[in-house]
Amino acid sequence: MLFSDEKIEEILFREGLTLSSFTQRLSAFLIDLLFIFFLVWGFCYGFFGEYVKNIESKIIFIQKFLFLFFMFQFFYELFFILFFGATLGKMIVGIKVISVQTLDKPNFISILMRCFIKIVQEGVCCTLFIFALNDKFLRPFYDKWGRMLVISAG
Repeated sequence: MLFSDEKIEEILFREGLTLSSFTQRLSAFLIDLLFIFFLVWGFCYGFFGEYVKNIESKIIFIQKFLFLFFMFQFFYELFFILFFGATLGKMIVGIKVISVQTLDKPNFISILMRCFIKIVQEGVCCTLFIFALNDKFLRPFYDKWGRMLVISAG
């Protein structure tokens, strides 16, 4: 069921929910990005760092790092939104992801598609927030497609 922007606004007002700001979303994104980066970097350096001796091995190291980075980010997003409704960055900033239809955590298929589209958008020169600036509710494409909103948790 598709909701118009006016209907979503009415639901948010009726339920007393407030949308997260662009700054909150960007802060949560950067916190998550740094957390994942350092975790994957430590993992890769611990397992593959000693083999990095020449240029070919450095290229292989970077390829493994990027592959693991995107894979870990996908499962990190999937797990945390599925079980907690927010990633660690979103929890720190005080925002969470909800479904427009249920006003609760989204279902598994919606979260799965959201995570997949988000990873693809990140892989394409980090175009995550470009579409959000043109939306009344600051929804990037993956939230709009999945019929989700990011609201303040407090």
